[in-house]
Amino acid sequence: MGIKWKLVQLLVWTIFIPKFATAMKILQSPSITGWGDWGSMEKCPTGTYVVGMQLKVESRQPGLHDDTGLNGIRFFCSDLSASEPVKGTIQSTVGQWGTWRSEFFCNGVVTGFQLRSETSQADKDDTAANNLRVFCSDGTTIEGEGTLWGSWTSEQKCRQRQAVCALQTQVEMAQGFGK
Repeated sequence: MGIKWKLVQLLVWTIFIPKFATAMKILQSPSITGWGDWGSMEKCPTGTYVVGMQLKVESRQPGLHDDTGLNGIRFFCSDLSASEPVKGTIQSTVGQWGTWRSEFFCNGVVTGFQLRSETSQADKDDTAANNLRVFCSDGTTIEGEGTLWGSWTSEQKCRQRQAVCALQTQVEMAQGFGK
């Protein structure tokens, strides 16, 4: 069956949109399980901000196979110029299971998020993080194509005139058969 990873928690950095501002704020999803280790923090190229996302998700597995749900988050970065809409992508630790789903983009920049997470299932199959919802500067919300296990954490939002510019994920290796 092999080792499977479970994305557990998301941490994003925000920065003021005007380049001369230096204040930074960290947004972190509430800790539902506390499992796993933090991957590297990945930043958008200088002068760019997160404008879209793509999720790597493993669908429900048959029988006693391990369900892992959300296995990766990819953010798309842009400086909002019309000539080149995407100037880079960032992702922290990514598990090998699942497939990359559809790409979603804001009409503006990402200004916050919510993570759909499942609490510990004791002796049953745990999935931890399962989906991601981002908030856009134009007031719209984009929800990824994750699974339905668990519930949405509280909203994590940037201060006014800030946008998301980096991410870091907490990931746990499988703890055994069906866990």
